[in-house]
Amino acid sequence: LVDALIQAGTLDEARKETLVARRDFPEAAWFDFCLAGIKARTSSRAESLALLETAIAKDRNAVDWVAKVHDFDAYRGTPDFDRILSGGGRVRP
Repeated sequence: LVDALIQAGTLDEARKETLVARRDFPEAAWFDFCLAGIKARTSSRAESLALLETAIAKDRNAVDWVAKVHDFDAYRGTPDFDRILSGGGRVRP
Protein backbone atom coordinates (compact mmCIF):
# COMPACT_ATOMS: atom_id res chain seq x y z
CA LEU A 1 0.00 0.00 0.00
CA VAL A 2 2.72 2.47 0.99
CA ASP A 3 4.72 1.87 -2.17
CA ALA A 4 1.59 2.25 -4.33
CA LEU A 5 0.72 5.54 -2.64
CA ILE A 6 4.25 6.85 -3.16
CA GLN A 7 4.22 5.83 -6.82
CA ALA A 8 0.82 7.48 -7.26
CA GLY A 9 2.25 10.71 -5.83
CA THR A 10 -0.16 10.86 -2.91
CA LEU A 11 2.65 11.69 -0.51
CA ASP A 12 0.56 12.96 2.41
CA GLU A 13 -1.45 9.75 2.53
CA ALA A 14 1.73 7.71 1.98
CA ARG A 15 3.39 9.54 4.88
CA LYS A 16 0.44 8.77 7.18
CA GLU A 17 0.37 5.08 6.21
CA THR A 18 4.14 4.82 6.58
CA LEU A 19 4.03 6.29 10.08
CA VAL A 20 1.42 3.69 11.06
CA ALA A 21 3.50 0.90 9.53
CA ARG A 22 6.65 2.10 11.33
CA ARG A 23 4.74 1.99 14.61
CA ASP A 24 3.33 -1.47 13.90
CA PHE A 25 6.59 -2.91 12.51
CA PRO A 26 9.44 -1.01 14.21
CA GLU A 27 12.07 -3.57 13.16
CA ALA A 28 11.28 -3.23 9.44
CA ALA A 29 13.77 -1.04 7.62
CA TRP A 30 11.47 -0.78 4.60
CA PHE A 31 9.14 1.74 6.22
CA ASP A 32 12.02 3.94 7.41
CA PHE A 33 13.32 3.83 3.84
CA CYS A 34 9.91 4.75 2.40
CA LEU A 35 9.52 7.66 4.79
CA ALA A 36 13.06 8.80 3.94
CA GLY A 37 12.05 8.90 0.29
CA ILE A 38 8.88 10.82 1.07
CA LYS A 39 10.87 13.33 3.12
CA ALA A 40 13.39 13.67 0.28
CA ARG A 41 10.57 14.44 -2.16
CA THR A 42 9.18 17.10 0.19
CA SER A 43 12.52 18.87 0.74
CA SER A 44 13.08 17.67 4.29
CA ARG A 45 16.76 16.85 3.80
CA ALA A 46 17.86 16.36 7.42
CA GLU A 47 14.86 14.17 8.26
CA SER A 48 15.28 12.20 5.05
CA LEU A 49 18.94 11.46 5.69
CA ALA A 50 18.33 10.54 9.33
CA LEU A 51 15.58 8.10 8.31
CA LEU A 52 17.77 6.67 5.57
CA GLU A 53 20.52 6.12 8.09
CA THR A 54 18.06 4.37 10.40
CA ALA A 55 16.89 2.10 7.57
CA ILE A 56 20.48 1.15 6.67
CA ALA A 57 21.31 0.48 10.32
CA LYS A 58 18.38 -1.94 10.48
CA ASP A 59 19.07 -3.59 7.13
CA ARG A 60 22.19 -3.05 4.96
CA ASN A 61 20.09 -4.07 1.94
CA ALA A 62 18.66 -0.55 2.10
CA VAL A 63 21.89 0.62 0.44
CA ASP A 64 20.86 -1.41 -2.61
CA TRP A 65 17.33 0.01 -2.45
CA VAL A 66 18.76 3.53 -2.75
CA ALA A 67 20.20 2.67 -6.16
CA LYS A 68 16.76 1.68 -7.44
CA VAL A 69 14.94 4.95 -6.73
CA HIS A 70 15.41 8.56 -7.75
CA ASP A 71 14.18 10.10 -4.48
CA PHE A 72 17.73 10.69 -3.27
CA ASP A 73 19.25 11.96 -6.51
CA ALA A 74 19.72 15.48 -5.12
CA TYR A 75 21.82 14.03 -2.28
CA ARG A 76 24.09 11.78 -4.34
CA GLY A 77 27.73 12.79 -4.06
CA THR A 78 27.23 14.92 -0.94
CA PRO A 79 29.39 14.13 2.10
CA ASP A 80 26.51 13.26 4.47
CA PHE A 81 24.80 11.00 1.94
CA ASP A 82 28.02 9.21 1.03
CA ARG A 83 28.88 8.79 4.72
CA ILE A 84 25.48 7.23 5.42
CA LEU A 85 25.72 4.82 2.50
CA SER A 86 29.16 3.73 3.60
CA GLY A 87 27.99 3.27 7.20
CA GLY A 88 30.43 5.87 8.43
CA GLY A 89 28.55 8.09 10.82
CA ARG A 90 25.61 10.11 11.94
CA VAL A 91 23.89 12.84 10.00
CA ARG A 92 25.04 16.25 11.12
CA PRO A 93 22.31 18.75 12.03
